[in-house]
Amino acid sequence: MNRIVLLVLVVGVLLSGVLTTRLCQSEEGNRPIVVPSDKETGRHPVSKEHPRLLGSRGRLQRLARDRSDAYQRVVRVARQAKSDEHSEMMSMALVTAIEQDEQLGRQAVDTVLKTVDGPIRKGHVTFAHDLARCAIVYDLCYAVITNGNGRLFVQTLLPHDPQIKLHDGQDLYRYGGNVYPPRRDTGPAPECRIEISPSKPARTDYFLHVITATDATVDSIPPAVLEETDSEVRVQAGKTTIWFDKSKLAGSVEIAGHLQPFPEVVATPLPHSVRE
Repeated sequence: MNRIVLLVLVVGVLLSGVLTTRLCQSEEGNRPIVVPSDKETGRHPVSKEHPRLLGSRGRLQRLARDRSDAYQRVVRVARQAKSDEHSEMMSMALVTAIEQDEQLGRQAVDTVLKTVDGPIRKGHVTFAHDLARCAIVYDLCYAVITNGNGRLFVQTLLPHDPQIKLHDGQDLYRYGGNVYPPRRDTGPAPECRIEISPSKPARTDYFLHVITATDATVDSIPPAVLEETDSEVRVQAGKTTIWFDKSKLAGSVEIAGHLQPFPEVVATPLPHSVRE
C-alpha cells in the first residue's frame, strides 16, 4: 500500500497558525508535494481565545441565528441524548459555546473524560474520532473546564526564558536519570509534575512564580510585572508590590499603600532526613 509521509506537523500548524511553502516527501516515486504559503491561501494567525476551532463564539452565534432550523436540530441532539455518541458530544459542545450553558458543558466534559481516561481504541478511524471529540469539547467547552469551583493561575517570572516540561506516567518521579518515588503515602498521587529550568544555567539562578487563586468563572488575570536589578527583585501584582533582597532572606510587601517588611527568618541547614 502506497503511503505518503508528510514532513509537516499538522498539529503545530493548528496551534500556531504559521505555515509557509515547504516540500513534503512522498514514498511513491519520490514525488515532491508542495504546500502553499499563507499568502497564497489567505491563512492568518489562529486566535488564542476559545472557542476557535470552528470560529469565534460570535460567529457561531450568528450562524445559529441565520440557520435556526439546522441549529434547533443540533439542540435536540444535544439535550435529548438519543443519538450516537459522536453526534451527541459534538452537539453538546456547540450548544455549550453558543448558549454558554455551563451545565451542558460540564456534561460534555464528563463524557469526553471517559474517553481520555479509558484505553486507546484500536483502528485509525476510531482513534481519529476520539481525538476529534476531545479537541472539540476542549475548545468549545473551555470556559467550564476547571477544578471544582476554583481556578489557579501560575505566572513564571524567573528565570527568564525558562524551559518548562511536564512529566507524568513513568517519568513522574524521574529526574537526572534517577527515580525518586515517595517513601510514604501522602494521599492521592499527582498525575503530572511541572519542571521549570533556566535555559542557560548559571552559578546562581532565581526562581519566582506568582500563583493567583480565583473563582472558576475568571478566565484571565492581569500579568504580573517584574523589575530586576543586581541587588533586588520587584514584583507588581495588581495593587500589591513585593520586593525581594537578593543578598539575604529579606524583603517587604506593600498593599494599599501600607509597607510591611518580611518577618525575620534564620536560615538553618535542613536535617539529613529531609535532604534525602
